[in-house]
Amino acid sequence: SGQACGLVECECGIVARRRLAALWPFLEKYSSLAGELRRKTFENFKPRPGEVSIRQALEAAKAFARQPKGWLVMSGIPGVGKTHLAAAIANDLLRRKKAALFLNVPDLLNFLRESFRPKAASDPSFEQRLKTIRDFPVLILDDWGAQSDTPWADEQLYLILNHRTERALPTVVTTNVHSEDLETRVRSRLMNRRIGKVIEIDASDYRTMEEA
Repeated sequence: SGQACGLVECECGIVARRRLAALWPFLEKYSSLAGELRRKTFENFKPRPGEVSIRQALEAAKAFARQPKGWLVMSGIPGVGKTHLAAAIANDLLRRKKAALFLNVPDLLNFLRESFRPKAASDPSFEQRLKTIRDFPVLILDDWGAQSDTPWADEQLYLILNHRTERALPTVVTTNVHSEDLETRVRSRLMNRRIGKVIEIDASDYRTMEEA
């Protein structure tokens, strides 16, 4: 029957492969994974001796890349390696031909805003853009909290978070914002340890260490 055929199709991954093929152009055009970030790997990440939370973040990032499942949230001051690890996850998955979208949060919001000023009739609508991000197989959001806090921006980010939390879609979030300073409904989703791992990196800025 048609239903049985549909089940067989899903089981052998045909539908997933078709969806993935349709997403690749979007991935390459709008990903924030560019320049130096393309060269970030687990191999060239140098955890400092004695920094337990950085080692925990590295191991959690490697585990997520091996099997993207649930959520991984990494918080801490700028310069402790959160973006390097998030980019390493994306690069590892892409190297293995897995669909992963790495977006800096301000870039994500700019991408949504572009729908209000389409350059061509074929440009995706706001709804299409939001749905693609919301449902992307693996979404990596870097620098949560760097966006200018407007009610509109907060609402779009909340919609994405809430959708992915309810479905436990594989998601990585990095943030410089301390958990107590996050908006209540955002904190309840980002810090939901039932669907993922929260690593609070307690270390000093790598860049100041290198300059010293």
